[in-house]
Amino acid sequence: LVISRFPGRPNALDDPTNLAAIYGWHRLGLIGHWDVISIQRDLAGSMVYSYGLGSRRPNAAHRARKAFVFHPAEDHILVVTPLTTTRQRLEIWARSHDLAEQRFEAARNTYLRKTRKRRGAIVFSIISTDRSDCVAAHAVDGAAHVSSDEQVALHYGGTEFSVWNQDMLRKLRAEESGISLLRGGPGTGKTTYLRYLLLKLRKTHRFYYLPLSVYPYLANPATVRFWASETASYSGKKKVVILEDAESLLMSRENDNQERLSNLLNMSDGFLGDFLKMHIICTINAPVQQLDPAILRPGRLLAYREFRRLTPEEAKRIATVTGKFLASQDDYSLAEIYGSAAVDADLPNRRKVVGFTPDAAKATL
Repeated sequence: LVISRFPGRPNALDDPTNLAAIYGWHRLGLIGHWDVISIQRDLAGSMVYSYGLGSRRPNAAHRARKAFVFHPAEDHILVVTPLTTTRQRLEIWARSHDLAEQRFEAARNTYLRKTRKRRGAIVFSIISTDRSDCVAAHAVDGAAHVSSDEQVALHYGGTEFSVWNQDMLRKLRAEESGISLLRGGPGTGKTTYLRYLLLKLRKTHRFYYLPLSVYPYLANPATVRFWASETASYSGKKKVVILEDAESLLMSRENDNQERLSNLLNMSDGFLGDFLKMHIICTINAPVQQLDPAILRPGRLLAYREFRRLTPEEAKRIATVTGKFLASQDDYSLAEIYGSAAVDADLPNRRKVVGFTPDAAKATL
């Protein structure tokens, strides 16, 4: 078997594979917690391909491996693709369907670990590009610190927000395309709420975080195969794309953002929206009046919410539950509440990382 292109990844331009090399083969795979170290040890002599990212630190390149291909016998190959620190995709390619099942069962019985899910654990994918402008999705583990409807009511002001939240969940489950806006000052809980959505909809939706620097590639013709591959790989799951701090994209159309805004509008409905089938959630700090009116058109804007600062009474309820000490002030953001010292410890306030970036995946807000 001559592998000239990475099996099952026809859109990955930097991988050395070609589906023609395994035409007529059969694939069976599973995402889980695989014992990659044992696989590498047991099959080291049959490794025919690996892909990784180098590091400036000496002896650190092995920590950034992205894919492995093993060819232990002429009738099958085994592919391991790390997704996060705890989740990997293992695939068996074989010359027959029955043989693929046999080899997969053997691999599962030997190398699949049973893991206990962390409470509030979430996974989302960060969209990135490489030097050849190839688009890829990298899975990132995180945690949802607001994990129940009762906690949503506690953190966002009570019953009125809970009613809106249920309507938001209904729309996300029912609609495949559209735009939702979450507006509020820094630290008011927009990202915390997004992580709650990831946890709540983890079985039915796929969430993608898109840095604004990568946005021009989202509707680029070169990414069509990427989205087609994602749709095929996660059949039956709806796609949600998150854009944080999206003011520069959503402001009234000027020369510097006219094309990008037009692309976003086309992605939310129309022909492009019919193909992409993705719900786009944007967070903003600017007043909604500064946004382009086309964003707010009924039928395109599916949901809007203002995230406000909390009253002293609302903040006190959270502090009581979380064991925080609150200094006296007129109102509070969630970041200020969680940045407060614990009641039983004389600790200085600590600056919290806020956002949806990889480094902030473990942050509280």
